[in-house]
Amino acid sequence: MSVMDVTATGLRTGWLEQAACQHHDPDLFFPVSEVGPGVAQTDDAKRVCRSCPVIAECLEWAVARAIPFGVWGGLSGDERELIARTSRADRRP
Repeated sequence: MSVMDVTATGLRTGWLEQAACQHHDPDLFFPVSEVGPGVAQTDDAKRVCRSCPVIAECLEWAVARAIPFGVWGGLSGDERELIARTSRADRRP
């Protein structure tokens, strides 16, 4: 692991080189809407993610940064926000 593989938050980023999305148009992962053609585009992006060897690392990275847009780690921004909210609720005393 090199110094470049660790971000300021301590999360490793070397996994990016192994990501399945590297071989696809980046626009696929950023649908213009959540309705109509955007639904099919989101499904296509998630299909790529399901074949990705680093899907867990990608999801962790996106949730840690609260990235609101795009498909990351096989989930939409709304799906990631639900995970983050659930995690915050689980940590409450």
